[in-house]
Amino acid sequence: MFRINTVSVILTIAILILALLLLWKVPQLLIVGKATGGGTVSATISSENSISLTDDAVDLGTIITGQQNDSENRNDWFKVENNGSVRVDINMDIDAGELTAAGSEAKCLCTPGTNQSGQCVTTSYTSCETGGLDNDGQVLLIVCLKDDDSVDEVNASVQLIIDLMEAAGAKNLTATFGAITNQSVECTSS
Repeated sequence: MFRINTVSVILTIAILILALLLLWKVPQLLIVGKATGGGTVSATISSENSISLTDDAVDLGTIITGQQNDSENRNDWFKVENNGSVRVDINMDIDAGELTAAGSEAKCLCTPGTNQSGQCVTTSYTSCETGGLDNDGQVLLIVCLKDDDSVDEVNASVQLIIDLMEAAGAKNLTATFGAITNQSVECTSS
């Protein structure tokens, strides 16, 4: 008859356990790669910086030499509108080349309007004769002008001071406005 040997029993049990472990691992061993899928995310990011003048002319009327006049007296100012999709800072420059007397001067001021957001920087008339927007001396009128339709305008007032020695005649000065995108935390959180 059969004689059961302890070594044979242990060996048989070990082979069975090993066989079970191998069978349990076979599905994992048969995996050669991992299946993945992919997709595409599309988006268009709008970051347009654009301004326009909804009122692009200021008429300060007749000014006598030695006198001055300004937008508030005439109820006439530039209206600058933010047409873009970002908040902007607005600056202004006046080419006062037609004012020839040393004491004649063109000044500008941010005047709060009904459709305005942001914060006026110029709170009193400031010289705007800076030589063009390419010059670092440009005058900052307002910061954080929003792009929302109901609060996207700012009034820019002009003041002319005419020296006693200024030559008579019509004077046509050119005002130039610039917009700089403002993405500071203070600007985007308000």
